[in-house]
Amino acid sequence: MDFSNLKLPIGIVVLVLGQAIASVWYVSGLDNTVKNLTQSVAEIKSTMDAKEIAILSTELSHLKEKMADVEDFDPQEILDNIHIDDFNIPSMDGLFGELDDLNRRLDNDVFKQIDDLWQAVDDNQYYMDDLRNRIDEYYYQLNDIQTQIHDIEYRLSDLANQIQWY
Repeated sequence: MDFSNLKLPIGIVVLVLGQAIASVWYVSGLDNTVKNLTQSVAEIKSTMDAKEIAILSTELSHLKEKMADVEDFDPQEILDNIHIDDFNIPSMDGLFGELDDLNRRLDNDVFKQIDDLWQAVDDNQYYMDDLRNRIDEYYYQLNDIQTQIHDIEYRLSDLANQIQWY
């Protein structure tokens, strides 16, 4: 191919040169942006590392303080500060008072009712015994009456026999 005889219009040459320059300008802008972002990321990373180191050192110092507190911990101090009055535990006197109250109520109510029931049972027993005695009396009286009736019947039959023989 012979380039000496090649004839290109100036417009096409200018267009190709313009695109080449625009591409170089665009790539250089991208390269600049990438360099700026790389630098920003490095700065952010270094500040983040510094912050993390500061946070970790602070946490380490707090842990050391807590460890020292644990080593110096004396449970007797807590036990000395605990008072039985701080808890809601009823006193034994109160419990015995409630028991006495229940006992009094039992004496007054339940035991009185039981006594009343026993008295009613005793009254009914007395009444039943009285009825038995009266029934026994009636039984003996009936036996006496039957004996008297037999005696009267015997006498009447004797009289009837005597009357017949006369």
